[in-house]
Amino acid sequence: MIKKLLKLIKNRRGATLVELMVGMIIAAIVMGAASTIMAPMLRVFMHAGELSETNKLLDTVAALIIDDINRAETPTSINGNVITITTNVEVFEYYIDPTDNILMRRTVDRDTGNPVPNTNFPVFAEDFYRHKGLGVTYNTPNVDVSNNINGPFEFTLTIIGRDGPMTSRTYAVNPMGLR
Repeated sequence: MIKKLLKLIKNRRGATLVELMVGMIIAAIVMGAASTIMAPMLRVFMHAGELSETNKLLDTVAALIIDDINRAETPTSINGNVITITTNVEVFEYYIDPTDNILMRRTVDRDTGNPVPNTNFPVFAEDFYRHKGLGVTYNTPNVDVSNNINGPFEFTLTIIGRDGPMTSRTYAVNPMGLR
């Protein structure tokens, strides 16, 4: 009997359909367990990457605004959501476009205080905001927004995603011309 069984096993060339099915079921169970474990980790890594990217965006926007404020020859003015900066070369404003929450910059006529036509442009390309579904807001805590700023102050930038605010950072500014 054993000789017959050994002869059958020896002559066999491949796996049966049942053996293949059992192997596939075991592989599917192992892959399902692995994906269940990996999915939350992947979400954490993706969120960390997005957060890092938005923090870099905030730092870049803040660096632009702070650099311009530091070049100001007169006190920076904040009125509502408009930051007006006067340098020895130009007067310009940062403001938030209310329809898309896009941070914009425009040049202002020194004499009239009116925006100069065709000088509005987004701080970043509009495609960037739309592709990422992002917007930017800012506020200035502890600043009387109707007055000129005559010393150090803080402003907070917030990145807004499709689901609401994503991250905020507060930046301290001490304008050079006012030190």
